[in-house]
Amino acid sequence: MRVLGELPLYVVSAAVLVNLILGIITGVGFSALMVRSIIVTVVFTVLGHVMSEVFSKAVYQSRLNQENLNAAKNGTAIDIQVPPMDDELMSSLSQQEDDDAFMEVNPAYINRYKQANKGEDQF
Repeated sequence: MRVLGELPLYVVSAAVLVNLILGIITGVGFSALMVRSIIVTVVFTVLGHVMSEVFSKAVYQSRLNQENLNAAKNGTAIDIQVPPMDDELMSSLSQQEDDDAFMEVNPAYINRYKQANKGEDQF
């Protein structure tokens, strides 16, 4: 992780060095070379920081996936066995659901539904 934290420094140093070498070879004036160096420094600092964040997140996800694979191999994963339901239990559950059945209400009649909850049922 330490190398990833220093990645922006390496990227900026290499970019400024390449910029200076190309500026000297092409014969660019000193002030233009310094302005270009400032721009290169800012751009490659942002780029280096983004690269550092992306690589650190990728390493973190890789380690997480590796831990999950190891956990699955070691048998720490949850294994739940659900027994099948018999007919009597199923019918008792369906009767309980009928008592508290879902009632679909048209939004246009919502006021009637509110009044029905206060007193008698209008549906």
